[in-house]
Amino acid sequence: MTVRKIMVPMRGEPRETGVLDHALALARRSLAHIDVVHARPPASEFLSQSMMVTRATRRSVDQLADQEADERERGARRMFEDYVKAKDLPLADDPAAAQGKVTIGWHERRGSHTTVVGLWGRLADVVAVPQPRPDGDPRHDHKTLEAALFQAGKLVLLCPPGPVGPSLGAHIAVAWNGSTESARMISTALPLLQHADAVSVLQVEDGTPELSARDLVDYLAWWGIEAGIHQFEHKKSIGQELYGNARAIGADVMLMGAYGHSRSREIILGGASREVIEGTDLPVLLLK
Repeated sequence: MTVRKIMVPMRGEPRETGVLDHALALARRSLAHIDVVHARPPASEFLSQSMMVTRATRRSVDQLADQEADERERGARRMFEDYVKAKDLPLADDPAAAQGKVTIGWHERRGSHTTVVGLWGRLADVVAVPQPRPDGDPRHDHKTLEAALFQAGKLVLLCPPGPVGPSLGAHIAVAWNGSTESARMISTALPLLQHADAVSVLQVEDGTPELSARDLVDYLAWWGIEAGIHQFEHKKSIGQELYGNARAIGADVMLMGAYGHSRSREIILGGASREVIEGTDLPVLLLK
């Protein structure tokens, strides 16, 4: 059991090379395939179907939408090809040809960016997305992340800006609180935990979860995973303490459950989840 396919949605933004770097570092630990997916937006993104316009106007908008989509695709494809050349990565579409090595491929899918992320992410083991930017459009960034979390339903690799080591997942810090979401996260991430050189379970001192960090360590031992426990005092926000302590013990990625609920068709992330997502400088693997 291992991670075989990592999806990277690509719009053609410069920061996405950093997401590719994170995906490549993670892929190297399990010799996975990186599936780069570009969404070709429909004309409805430019003109609402409910608007009362003439047929000529709609045809003009459709033509402009096609031109814009072509330009976006060319930019994203150029970025992809430059990255593949710089990293000397083999291209592959055939799973048989990709066995035993890190490979990469390109697909264009029709639909809005979030729709494509939520749909095609279901056929990946991990979906890598950029960290929402404080200086960007928070609605766009969070919608991409939420589509990966709540629609694809797979592990999501949150990629902050900055350099990443050659291999991601060597030391995994696990944020554990004994909840159903945390248990599901552990089961899904077992392949990554088995490939890690070190696993540390983060525990708040004097915390009293029904299932303790020691209980989790004992369970992981059945899978041949030797994990340690790192305790910390709860002095400030739990989100900051989680990624701060994960960084302090030398972890290169943190694993945690993301909590959220629906309100007026919008996904509202819980406080700790949002603090980690918006504040971390450490890559984080999230699962709803």
